[in-house]
Amino acid sequence: MKSELFDEDSVKKEAKRQNDYLNTFLGILMFTLGFSCLGLEKPWKGSVVCLALLLPLFYKAIQYVPETVLTLRTLSKDHPEDLEIKESLKYLEKKYLGFKSVLTSNLVYLVGVVMFGLVLLSPDFVQWIKSK
Repeated sequence: MKSELFDEDSVKKEAKRQNDYLNTFLGILMFTLGFSCLGLEKPWKGSVVCLALLLPLFYKAIQYVPETVLTLRTLSKDHPEDLEIKESLKYLEKKYLGFKSVLTSNLVYLVGVVMFGLVLLSPDFVQWIKSK
């Protein structure tokens, strides 16, 4: 989509930076913490303590949202009648922040979230892993 409101190449770079942070840092960290907690007597307690470390890192991930998208969101609120702003925002959010994009671009992150979530919330998973 061509628009004078944004430079798609810069948005692509910003989105890649966020994906890199989610995959190479947060995803690997969550997987490692979840796996490490399995060595504890009560893994869910260890993972609750780890949440204190992870919550600020999730906040940091939000700060990596492309600046152009944040600007367009603000403009959209300030000028609700401007269709070009709304269409541009919808296009960028779907292409770079949508469910399909997140699912295909952040597999390592998603594996980390699933592993940590299973350790935190599923005693049956922990028992199954420990019994093998």
